[in-house]
Amino acid sequence: MPDAIFSHPRLARIHNAFGGDRDDLTAYLRIADELGADRVLGVGCGTGSPAAHGYRVLDVRQAPDRPGREFVFVAERTT
Repeated sequence: MPDAIFSHPRLARIHNAFGGDRDDLTAYLRIADELGADRVLGVGCGTGSPAAHGYRVLDVRQAPDRPGREFVFVAERTT
């Protein structure tokens, strides 16, 4: 489960606005388009920006609250 402070939608928008330029996403999303993908996997990365482009996003995040598990599936997001 993500830290509570990062799960609020308003904070996610602020993170995206100030989190720096993500020019690399354009190339990755283009590849997903070429492959006909309808969902992408996000591993510990940001706030799910690909969902804003119409993809279903499967998020995997760090899980410090779950002993013995480094990462867990958190959520599936859509626009």
